[in-house]
Amino acid sequence: MTVNFTRRVAMALSLAAISLAGLPALADADYPSKPVTLVVAYAAGGGTDAIARVFAAQFEKELGGRVIVDNRPGAAGNIATEIAAKADPDGYTLLIGNQGPMVVNPHIFTMRNDPAEALDPIAMIADAQLVVVVGPRLDRCAW
Repeated sequence: MTVNFTRRVAMALSLAAISLAGLPALADADYPSKPVTLVVAYAAGGGTDAIARVFAAQFEKELGGRVIVDNRPGAAGNIATEIAAKADPDGYTLLIGNQGPMVVNPHIFTMRNDPAEALDPIAMIADAQLVVVVGPRLDRCAW
């Protein structure tokens, strides 16, 4: 899977990194005093991982501190979401989330933490086109 880094995606990543870099001004003056962990709910090498790594590199430049990309694939994104939800709310653990773990999963899984309650959205860093395709025998499906 390739990610098409258009001018729009690059601008969104840059703006998100700049907006997140301003967050420390609201917190401790010595932020970051340790690495920031960026939890990704998908395996290394995929589209979400590629976006996370580009974002992390830019965020490191703006932040002046280390950003670690921590891939935690599995359970339809619930593993990474739970890690982020259980982390201390100190700004050192961020989650790259998408519509699956954030919106869909609470309706189809029993989750330990409701993402809408446990997490606060910060910025949208990318958008992507999605398409649903079916075979020619769809007219014979029972649904």
